[in-house]
Amino acid sequence: QFWRLGSSDTNGEVVAAAHGKSKYNSIALIELNALEQGLQLAVRHNTTRLKAQTDSTNVVSFMKQGSKPQWQASMMIKRIREQILKMETFSIKHIYREANRLAASNYT
Repeated sequence: QFWRLGSSDTNGEVVAAAHGKSKYNSIALIELNALEQGLQLAVRHNTTRLKAQTDSTNVVSFMKQGSKPQWQASMMIKRIREQILKMETFSIKHIYREANRLAASNYT
């Protein structure tokens, strides 16, 4: 139920990092919650170009293909899409869990 995220510049230097405990029990909702928190962090740091990476194929599918999420996620996805509109560019891609753990360890 915990999430962790980080933001780095084009040189790979850490710009910002955050972590927290999600109130959700579903993995998809926890991952969406982390994406939402990451977007809010990016906006607070005046980031206009964002490349998001997640080990959740569900989150990528929700954001790219518009797959139908659990009903509990619909409002969160709406908020995420509103944050994305604030970006000059936004992309999201799936990365394998092992790579995600390695990336996350760089932000602790």
